[in-house]
Amino acid sequence: MDKQKKFFLNKKIINLKIILMGIFFSFIYILSDALFVSGNYDIKIYTTGIHGIGDAIAKILKEISNKDFFLNFPYLFKLTQKSSFNGIFAGIFYGVVNILLFIFIAFPKLDYKFSINSLINSIFLFLFIIILAKQINGEYGYLKKMQNCFGLFKPNGGFIISFIRIILTSIIAGIAHGFSIKIGSSTGGTDIIAKYLANYKKKDISIYITISNFLICLIAVIVLFLFNQEFEWKSLILSLIKIFITGYLIYLIVKKKVNTNTKKDIKT
Repeated sequence: MDKQKKFFLNKKIINLKIILMGIFFSFIYILSDALFVSGNYDIKIYTTGIHGIGDAIAKILKEISNKDFFLNFPYLFKLTQKSSFNGIFAGIFYGVVNILLFIFIAFPKLDYKFSINSLINSIFLFLFIIILAKQINGEYGYLKKMQNCFGLFKPNGGFIISFIRIILTSIIAGIAHGFSIKIGSSTGGTDIIAKYLANYKKKDISIYITISNFLICLIAVIVLFLFNQEFEWKSLILSLIKIFITGYLIYLIVKKKVNTNTKKDIKT
């Protein structure tokens, strides 16, 4: 009995460590986005994943608002004009979509350890997105001094300056994302879909994460082009560079340990 108790206690401690590590990596992942990507930069970078889809929708709503379509809806117009609108909207969208992904894919199709770790991670990711968007990039945020990476990168910086910040955020986000997956967790969202495909296709999860991010980025570019009739090639190039670097880092980190357990595998 003592051995069993000790075994489960140790197992619980290991799970707690994984959860705490996952939360830490999630914080670093979102912090890098808040500092290098979501600031009031002239050259915008397309965020990827489910969070990126929400960010793209927020950008579209902002474009619609800038064309005076919301003038008859004062509250909505005022809301979309806030500097923190993109981050908060993307966070809420991320939370809602994640609920559906966990209900219909994660828990029914994937192993419970991954699903539970990812669920806890996603909750904290949601909170980090909302809080950091409000406090760093918000108009009256307590952490506004951290905006644009403590003012290191000017909002109107040219392509070279933007390239440097993209390299930095790609490395930070790629490492945080990669280790989150390696320890048996994830950032939720498209990671859940990628995990499901990796299990059944027996491919590396980083491949599906990278492909989904490329598709989300291209769709965002096309849709935004249809609304503002401007092709933001600088944003597209920098976004694609970010996707490639983060995807490659995820591959390097997780390639030696990819857990592809499904419910069927666990039962057998």
